[in-house]
Amino acid sequence: MATTARQASSWALAAEVAAALGEDSTVAETHPGGGQYDVLLVVPHSALDGAATAQVSLNRAGRLQVKRPKTKTMSRCTPIGCGTT
Repeated sequence: MATTARQASSWALAAEVAAALGEDSTVAETHPGGGQYDVLLVVPHSALDGAATAQVSLNRAGRLQVKRPKTKTMSRCTPIGCGTT
C-alpha cells in the first residue's frame, strides 16, 4: 500500500475508533522511539493531561494495541488475531 493511502486509511480508522469511544476521545499523531515509529494514538482528552486512561495505539506499520487503564498490560492485535502481553 502506498504511503499516502496508508496514512489516509490509518487516519480514517483512528477517527472511527475515536467516534466509537465517544466525544471525549481525540487522535494524536506520535513518533515514539526518537521518531522510529509512526503511531496514531486514540485517547480521552484527559490523557493529554497525564491521566491514566485506556488508549488505542495504531502503529502505521500494521499493529494495533489497546492499553487498559491503570495497568501496563497491552492487548496486541495483528491480522492473525489479538493477544495479551
